[in-house]
This record gives sequence, C-alpha cells and structure tokens, in this order.
Amino acid sequence: MKFGAICFLLGLVSPALIGRSEAQLTPEEVPPELKYIPESDLWGWEPPKELSEALPYYLSGFDSEGRPIWIWEFGKWDLRHFLEKGENWEKLLDRYFDKFLWRLYDSTNIKATKDLPVKDGELIVDFEGFSHRQFNTPATLGFFLKKMRTMTYALPLSNDVFYINVNVVAMSALELLKPISVTNYRIAKDIMKFGSICILLGLASPALIGRSGAQLTPEEVPPELKYIPESDIGDWEPPKELSEALPYYLSGFDSEGRPIWVWEFGKWDLRHFLEKGENWEKLLDRYFDKWLWRLYDSTSIKATKELPVKDGELILDFEGFSYRQYSSPAALGFFLKKMRTIAYALPLANDVFYINVNFVARNVVELLKPIIGKDFHRIQIFGTNPRTYIPTLLKALPKDQLPEWYGGDKDFKPVKVYGSR
Repeated sequence: MKFGAICFLLGLVSPALIGRSEAQLTPEEVPPELKYIPESDLWGWEPPKELSEALPYYLSGFDSEGRPIWIWEFGKWDLRHFLEKGENWEKLLDRYFDKFLWRLYDSTNIKATKDLPVKDGELIVDFEGFSHRQFNTPATLGFFLKKMRTMTYALPLSNDVFYINVNVVAMSALELLKPISVTNYRIAKDIMKFGSICILLGLASPALIGRSGAQLTPEEVPPELKYIPESDIGDWEPPKELSEALPYYLSGFDSEGRPIWVWEFGKWDLRHFLEKGENWEKLLDRYFDKWLWRLYDSTSIKATKELPVKDGELILDFEGFSYRQYSSPAALGFFLKKMRTIAYALPLANDVFYINVNFVARNVVELLKPIIGKDFHRIQIFGTNPRTYIPTLLKALPKDQLPEWYGGDKDFKPVKVYGSR
C-alpha cells in the first residue's frame, strides 16, 4: 500500500461550535443536526483526566490566513478501552468527541479580525499505531461511525483535512465512512488492492444440536454457544417477511454426506429490518440463529453410525452486495455481532467459499479478520468472475448437487429453499 494525500472532510468549520465561543460563524450556518452543541454546556465542561491523557490532540499552529491547525493523534485513541468500561464511560466519550470539536472551532477566533474573519480550520489526523483491536467490537465500530456521522453534517464548510500514516487496518475503517458521507468523500482510486482473503464461518457449529438430529456431542458445544441448543429455536418459525427477504437453501450433499448450503447474503438487506425498530432487530437476531440451527440439523440427513456427519459445506454468495446494506452503524454492528457468534465454532468447519465478492464486500470481509483470528486463512474467497471460483467448487463438491450458475447441472433442483430466489 502506498498512500498519497487523502482528504476526508471532517467538518472543520462546524457551525455548531459557536456556543459561548468567539467563533465567527452565524446561527444560520448551523445545520439543524448540530444545534445541540451550541445549546449545551460544552463550553464549561472539562473531561475526566483519564480521557484527556489517553486520547490526545493539540493545536499545532496557524496557516497563512489565520486558520488553526489541529493534530488529532487518532491512532492512539483506544475507544474500545473506554467503551468496555460501561454505559457511563460511553456517554463521557461521546461528550469528549463533542468537546474536541468545540475546541477546534472556538480556536478560529484566535487569529481572526473584522477585516480577515476565520470560519474554518485545518486538521491532520494521524493514524500511526492504529490496529484491529481498537475497533474490532460492534460497540466500538458503531460508536466510531456514529460520531463520524455527526461530523459529516458540516462537511461542505470544511477547508482541509489530511489523513496520514494510514495502514491497511485504517483503510478498512475509512472505507466504511464512504456511504455515510458519500457526497464529500475524496479518496485516491488506487488506494486498496486486495489479494485472496480467507474466512471461516463455522459450518460445524456444535451449538446447533438442540432438538436436531445432528451428531455433535454436548462436549463439542463451546460455552458461548450453549444458548442455542438450550432454546426453543428448533420449533420457532420466522415471520414470512423475513423468510422471503433473506434467502438461503440446502443445495445438496457432498460425497461424504455433508450438507451443502448456499447463503445468498448479497440479497440480505439487514439495514431495512434494523431500521424498523428494536423488535425487528430481535427477530433478525433469532433468524440468524434459526439459519445456523437448520444448517446443523441437516447434518443428520445423510449420516449413519458408521459414517457420522459433524460438519457441512457453505457457499456464501455476495452478488448484489452494496454499500447501502451496511452503511448504518446499526447494520454493521449487528452483522459483526453475529459473525462473532459464528466464529466460536470455526475450528470445526469443513469448507466455506465466499464468491462474487466485490470491492464493497471485501471491506466488510476485512473487518472480520480480527474477530475470526487464527482461523481467518481457512476459507477461500473469490471475486465476481465465475471462471475463478467454479473450478474450485467443482473440485470440492459434486456437480449434480450444485445449481447451474455455480457449474452444476442444468436440471438441478435444491433439496430445500428458505426465502425467495
């Protein structure tokens, strides 16, 4: 990776930051979404010493037109550390971000005069030291995206922002901001080039035994997954609206009796349901668990005492996957939360294939790397060219058990379909 100057507008002229400040922005320049800042007591609030010492930034100087130059050492900001301390610290951290913005804009008055007003600033965001650990929990990533959304409301008024020392991890985070502020995001076209990426989705999840006929023993169930076999998920049927919108199907079986499942994830619009409210989020959460339960219940179909089946095969198809499907903190946070659940069973998986992985999907896939850990390399991921993945699928799976578009037979019929295809 080689990075040139990257400009991402963080709203350096945020009109919200006028409050009791001497910033020269007028009330008319304050977007409605940011009015809560000038109407608050941020001007008089001082953050806890623990936050100030751990999350550094400083006023470096001024440019030739009197704009303040701020440096934000974001690579050192361990948001996860404070978010894991509980709800109260999350509120303090939220306020710390707003105070940071307030100080940026209050500083516009330092060199300003009536003849030479200053209404914006310059920002250098330094990502040195940025790592997967700092944002590899749904809570951390969701919080980060939420605050970035707050900042984007003032983007059209900014002057310059420079991102430096941007490593691969940081680039994954930056790409997630693209759909949040798509009209103001400027980035070099050749920034990221991805090679083969491997991911495990835990096809042998021992949690999925419940009332199923799966041949996994209780000892094979990780503690983190015991809630599934102990629940009534086997008897639960999801709402028709979910089933029709979020398709997957049992395609067939491999030569050893393993079930072959196809998950058409590119068609799964998580955001649509999450925006319907908390009740739908719970249903969606349960729908994921039901999907897993069905995967593993199906291991009993071809199994015998002599030839037990304890794992399966999965084709995860990203065709149609777009920024919109995960461009909200809620959608991305939910997705990562469920991937963490699945990751507990990764060592027991057989094969998982990611196909039709476009540029958008690769950014999401990259975020799973720290969640999955050491098993990340075990799954094969392919782009959108069938010529690259069909030979691999046919080498591992029987042709008569796959649909034609995956190299299978023309008269193929799946064993069971859940949802619309």
